[in-house]
Amino acid sequence: GSSSKPMDSLCAEVTTRSVLGAWCLERGGLYSGRLNPRQPTTHRPPHATHQTHKADPNLGEKMLGGEGGLQLTASEWCPAWLRNLCALQLPVNDVLTLWDSLFEAWPIDDVAPPLLTAVVAAGAVGSRDKLMSCSNAAEAMAAVLSPGVPLVSGPYTEDGVENLLQLARCILDPNHYTSGQEAMSTVTFQEGPLGIVLGQVAGLGLCVRKFQSGSEGQVMQAEATGQIQVHDVVVAINGVQVSENFTPAMLAGVLKKVGRPVCVAFSRVPGASAAAEAAVATAAGGRSAPPPPPRRNLSPPPPPTRPTDGAEAPPFPSSDMTAYGARDDYNRSPSGSTASLTDPMMPRDGSTGSAAGSGLSSRGSITHAGDGFGLPLVPGERYEPPGIEVDMATWQRSRSCDGGPLQRAWIKGQLFVSNYRVFFHAQHKQPWPDWAMPVHSLLRVETDNQKNTKSQTVRSLTLQCKDGQVRRFSMVQTDGSSQAGDIFHSFLRKVYQWAYCNEEEFARRHCEAWTTVLTTGSMLEPPPQHQIRFDLQGEFERMGLATYQADLRLVRQTDLLLCQTYPIELLIPACITDNELQASAKYRSKERLPVVTWFDPSTGCSIARCSQPMVGMNSKRCVEDERLVLALAALTNRPLRNGTHRYCIMDARSKVATQGNRLMGKGVEQTKYYPGTELTYLNIGNIHAARESCESMNVLYQPSNLQESVASFAGKLDATGWLGHVLYILKGSNMIVEELVRERVGVLVHCSDGWDRTPQLCTLAQLCVDPYYRTIQGLQVLIEKDWMAYGHKFSDRCAHSTSQPSEERSPIFLLWLDCVWQIMRQFPTVFEFNEDLLLALLDNLYSCRFGTFLSNCFLDREKHLNASTLSIWRWVEQNYARFLNPDYAEYSEGPVIPSVNPKNIKVWEGYFARFDLSQLPFAPGSNNPTVYYD
Repeated sequence: GSSSKPMDSLCAEVTTRSVLGAWCLERGGLYSGRLNPRQPTTHRPPHATHQTHKADPNLGEKMLGGEGGLQLTASEWCPAWLRNLCALQLPVNDVLTLWDSLFEAWPIDDVAPPLLTAVVAAGAVGSRDKLMSCSNAAEAMAAVLSPGVPLVSGPYTEDGVENLLQLARCILDPNHYTSGQEAMSTVTFQEGPLGIVLGQVAGLGLCVRKFQSGSEGQVMQAEATGQIQVHDVVVAINGVQVSENFTPAMLAGVLKKVGRPVCVAFSRVPGASAAAEAAVATAAGGRSAPPPPPRRNLSPPPPPTRPTDGAEAPPFPSSDMTAYGARDDYNRSPSGSTASLTDPMMPRDGSTGSAAGSGLSSRGSITHAGDGFGLPLVPGERYEPPGIEVDMATWQRSRSCDGGPLQRAWIKGQLFVSNYRVFFHAQHKQPWPDWAMPVHSLLRVETDNQKNTKSQTVRSLTLQCKDGQVRRFSMVQTDGSSQAGDIFHSFLRKVYQWAYCNEEEFARRHCEAWTTVLTTGSMLEPPPQHQIRFDLQGEFERMGLATYQADLRLVRQTDLLLCQTYPIELLIPACITDNELQASAKYRSKERLPVVTWFDPSTGCSIARCSQPMVGMNSKRCVEDERLVLALAALTNRPLRNGTHRYCIMDARSKVATQGNRLMGKGVEQTKYYPGTELTYLNIGNIHAARESCESMNVLYQPSNLQESVASFAGKLDATGWLGHVLYILKGSNMIVEELVRERVGVLVHCSDGWDRTPQLCTLAQLCVDPYYRTIQGLQVLIEKDWMAYGHKFSDRCAHSTSQPSEERSPIFLLWLDCVWQIMRQFPTVFEFNEDLLLALLDNLYSCRFGTFLSNCFLDREKHLNASTLSIWRWVEQNYARFLNPDYAEYSEGPVIPSVNPKNIKVWEGYFARFDLSQLPFAPGSNNPTVYYD
């Protein structure tokens, strides 16, 4: 309508360009071209997809496929974009401008116009928000790719086709971003480190803080170009602008995904140097910094949907807060500005403090509290001052011998946060112990603002911890003063940054710092007789594998990969071939085929474990799986019965649950195809039931000033269902022991996927029949073997590094340790270790201080963690005497079979009531229970 040309002429021009575009598409030029050299050859994306991946790697991954991906192929989405370009979704003049730009300086040959693929990629990036919110290809096509939907709907193209073309030219040639601008430069980085240290400055974004040198002092890439100066601002990657809230961690994630070479554009913003120095001065002296210089105002892309550790950036619960990105730089001030390494206000590493003892418990301290108190530090820990003045809500008794209701009390003090924990230090005049909690042990962080009668704003902070503790803090802000609110928000930002960052970050830093302290001689190696090491093949040899070589063999997954969530060595019957093993793995859920985890060479009885079979509603069979199970049954030297060996299959689920799984293509073994087998359902609750019961127990054992009747408390305790879970697991374990010892029959144990209820049952049975596992070293081997090596999903079950409620979170390991405690309570002399060791394992289950309880499977832990993190068993070695049971007397006259009479199943008050001040008897120090994460 705005064109001065006749309509016939316009239609002719548009038709001509549409024909040319269709011809280009038909020739296939849009789908071919240079490939991403970092992509595997089996997943080579076409040229248009490659351009999208280089411009926005997160969007590229979303479109290509993978977990949660759209699985859009170029033959689907490229024509849709061209249809939009050709179908007058834009004003006519814009259509002509777009197509004229595409075809200018294009020699007509057998390839598409060079700018065409970049325009398609720019269109995808322009609709990034819509594409990222789609869950499948059909939804994406309907939402943003179908005819009739305007192309220019995203942040890059909101001003029309000119912005679309501008972005396309920058994607095609990143140097176009800075061409003709003296204050900007583009640097192409090849493989290897960039050689710069970046820090975030409010209002500017990522600034170059300093250059790095190589290990031998050589100049690295960034400095060698001569185009970058200190305090330059990163403004674009591969021609796509980055936003001001981009963090070093986000940049590292993008660089890792786009590969090399990568083009990074830098801007020399006037006043950037002064702004960075002012930010450092503000952190050191408390002065307000001048406003930052203006940043070039181009429409910034949204930040990546997730930080480099793969977790979503946590939202703040209160409406007056903004989300803060994950942090990467340890030497950055609390306000987010950069700070020098010599800044006296910056925290020091825990390994540099004075050692107070030996072993992993050795720690330094640094004085930041107002009363001169030295905050404790573990190796690798850094506190970030300043702390905030708060009141902590608690309960206390009016007198030490008063058994009446508790009284609410508020304790004044300071709250600090480090990369490892949150720490509350009470004022020196108040007789109250300090309180600490690892940041990864925080389950929920909630805030609230309220007005009090004095027209003051009371900011509250509630920390709900994974061990059941709930701590509430309040901070008073006088109306009209924003400083307290800013400090509160800054503190809360740091809590989120550390609590929901990569779970491996502190574990690696702790290992590095501890190793440094160890080599300097301020820590001692454990005595040789207490060295704890684990070797799966060595453990099988301890059981007697050498005498059973004719019946069992070790299969190494380095030679034959069967299951990603199993250990490298698998013990299976020797008569089963590799092809049969592969067929059985395909028939089992998650490919977790039946393997032996324990055996008795004197009887041939074994405990095998696996996942449910893929039976489905059609009752599918697998002959190879049937042969494998029958081979396991034949390991015993028990006489045949009716020509077959008797064998027990213990299904941890209920029969109803197995029928529900059949609807999803899974189910349970059909015993008519497994001659001699007997199937038993153990009726143990799933992960969701265990989680709900544990939450109810934590609520029940919160300190309270309300009088509860005995009947009311007993009813609430029963309603939690927790003791019922303990009872059913102990019953199932006893049934396994009876079959192994009394009946001399092998047992196959599984649940759904074989990594939750299955290790609970297998390990309890082994504790009862094998006295070795009732020693400290044996317990370590048992946990390493059946929980870690066979793939219990510690990361998911502990909800490491996530701020959102997760259906995968469940206290499976806690439930098992509760069962162990029940047996220890009934037989107090048969265990070498005491209750303190169980509590120490639980405290460090969530702390993320050690690599032991990180990741979800053995192979991933072996590849990424074992060499760069410490094992908790190193710490146990250093504190060996602390966990010894003085009444221990080795018992090897037979199995230990606990009573499952409900009257003998008790609440583990040492764990659940550890922080409940209403418990009696009340003794000095009971408001300061021992914890094992410091």
